[in-house]
Amino acid sequence: MTKELNTKSVLSEGKCEAMDIAKVLLANDPERKYFTNTSKGHMRLQTMLHISQMLYCSKTGKPLFKDPMYAYPPRYDLLTKGRLERVSKIIHSKDFKGDKHEEIYKIYKEQKIKFDKRDEELYWGRERYEERKAKGIYEK
Repeated sequence: MTKELNTKSVLSEGKCEAMDIAKVLLANDPERKYFTNTSKGHMRLQTMLHISQMLYCSKTGKPLFKDPMYAYPPRYDLLTKGRLERVSKIIHSKDFKGDKHEEIYKIYKEQKIKFDKRDEELYWGRERYEERKAKGIYEK
């Protein structure tokens, strides 16, 4: 049986806060060559936090830090500030009605950001991507 990681009871087993791990990662890049103060640098830090959590959890069966993790869609850094905020609200909403993926996809289309085939598959998941493609929803 597998446990869902982002639940309070499981996360309470974490040894520290995500901020502590972020500080260690940032300390290893004092000149900020990798973790730049840009959306790309922030995404790199988030990615390293996710990887740290996954590796630690796979080794010990417990989370490294107590904070929940959220996945952001591809090309997130291309969105305008207002759209970033809208997407973030949808992602973090506990009581969102409807399909979060569809709503976020609409925001991307508003800004005319297109996903390539790889982005589409990552975003929707392989099975859902194939369903959408069969219905002709996927834009070329």
